[in-house]
Order: sequence, then structure tokens, then C-alpha cells
Amino acid sequence: MMKTKTFSLPLFTLLIITAIYFTSCKPDEQSPCSDASNTIVNLTAIELSKVPYTGFDTLYFLSKTGDTNIVVGGGKQYYYDTKYSTQPPDCPQNQTTQYQAYKINFTPTKGDLNFQLLQQSMHTQISIASKVYPILFKSLYGYIGGVSSDIDIIKINGIEYNNIFIFLSSMKNQIQNYDTSYTLYYNKSNGILLIKSIKDNEEYSIIKK
Repeated sequence: MMKTKTFSLPLFTLLIITAIYFTSCKPDEQSPCSDASNTIVNLTAIELSKVPYTGFDTLYFLSKTGDTNIVVGGGKQYYYDTKYSTQPPDCPQNQTTQYQAYKINFTPTKGDLNFQLLQQSMHTQISIASKVYPILFKSLYGYIGGVSSDIDIIKINGIEYNNIFIFLSSMKNQIQNYDTSYTLYYNKSNGILLIKSIKDNEEYSIIKK
């Protein structure tokens, strides 16, 4: 008479567990991609100190022809600028960084000068609307607050200003053949001091009030 082999329940259970272990992914082998994460980078007190405007400032500029231009800030409009990245690079987008930023629109109450100042973590940008080409905005971009300034002292409308940073910007339209280059003088204590438009042969210099 043939004897039938039987497995004990504990042995059978051990075999099942062993099979599951070797046929399934280990936790660190499931995916090489990092877990999704979101990082928020807020403006620091040091970065905010690079721009002296409250947002509701009234600024006075003297044009090259002697006309007074007055612009008023519409307040700081805060928002977050979102950047996406992947980790590792060949994975789907899984890393999000939100950089705090704000913008101030300076609109004219007298004259035609107007501009927008935008500050984001680590950089400040100023856009100037050309009075000759109102639909064209010039972007003036640069880092404010480096180790040293470009000019130590400059006199504007009879008043001396120090630690001046100079920003250059140019945009050329090859079809219509015009150049709307700007030069901007700035310091962290007073903000925009002088705007020069090469194309228009115009400049706007700050009037201390």
C-alpha cells in the first residue's frame, strides 16, 4: 500500500511566506524616483532690505527737459513663483519649489513715466514701459546687493548718493530697426535714482522730497 506524504501546517506556511518574499519587490527596489515634495522659499529680511519701497511710495523724477514726473506705487502684490524639477532627472516631475515674490506697479499721476518693480528670492527685476513704444516692456534684471557697488558716490539734482549699482538692458527689433536700451542707477537706501533711455535720448533723475 502506497503511503501519501503530507506537509505539516507550519512547514506549508513557511514555504508560502518564503515564496512571497522572493517574488515581491523589496521596499528600496520599488522605484528609484524620490517621493514628491514641496519646498517654500520666503523672502528673508536681508533680501527685503535691498528694496526700500513700502509699495505705496510717491516718487518724483525730473526729465531731461525739466518736466516733473510723479509716479505712485499700487502696493506690494505678493505671490509665489513655482518651479518644478525631478529627482533623479529621468523621473516624472516630483519636486516643487515655491519662491515668494511681490510686484509693485508704479503708475503716473503726472507725466508719462511708469514702471514695475518685481522682487523674488535672490533677485530683483525692474520693467520700464517705453513712452515711444507703449506696448513694449523693457526688463532690467540683475542682482542687487553684491560685494561692492559700481560707483561710490554720484550727485543727482544737487544731492549726493553713494553705493550705486548700475544695470544695463537693451532690446533690439531687427525688423523695425529700433533699439530701446536703458541704463538704471540704483542704491539700496533710496531705490531708483536715474533712468536713462538711449533710444529716446531721455533720462529721469530722482528728486528728493
